[in-house]
Amino acid sequence: MKPSTRKELLPTPSRLFQWYEEGKITRAQWVAAMHLHLADLLEEIDYDDKHPAIAKMDTVTSKRAAKKLLKDTTEPQLREVFLALAELDDFPPSNYLWNASQWDIPLHCFVRQRREPVFKIHELRITREMARLRVEHGSANKKEATHEIITLRRDYMGKLILETRTPV
Repeated sequence: MKPSTRKELLPTPSRLFQWYEEGKITRAQWVAAMHLHLADLLEEIDYDDKHPAIAKMDTVTSKRAAKKLLKDTTEPQLREVFLALAELDDFPPSNYLWNASQWDIPLHCFVRQRREPVFKIHELRITREMARLRVEHGSANKKEATHEIITLRRDYMGKLILETRTPV
């Protein structure tokens, strides 16, 4: 059994905690939503345990993709872009990018080359003021996946925020 691809998009754990601290959701709602995140993670762990060859291949391809991304940029820059993408409410890979600031998590864990929902970065250009990337996410089938060009620009505080998001 492949891990389920949840139809509805869950808010990221960091967003859920922010809402809880602001009083927008109750503790019970926060716990229930976090339980859904945990269930998804446990499904993936169980799948990897039952299919070690597929899990190993996923890891190898993700490591290769992360290494390729690091040819043109630095790891701190890449993690900053991932965190900015995680802030987008309607961006499905945000559930895998929200903790990119945690340096103990290897960079390859944030790119998903084969495993659904996939998250591939085909082009990436980062400057001091902006980041522009062409991404593919969603289905492992290229024709069914969502392709977008996303432009992030620094706000007055120096944080990357969404400027444009264009389907390709």
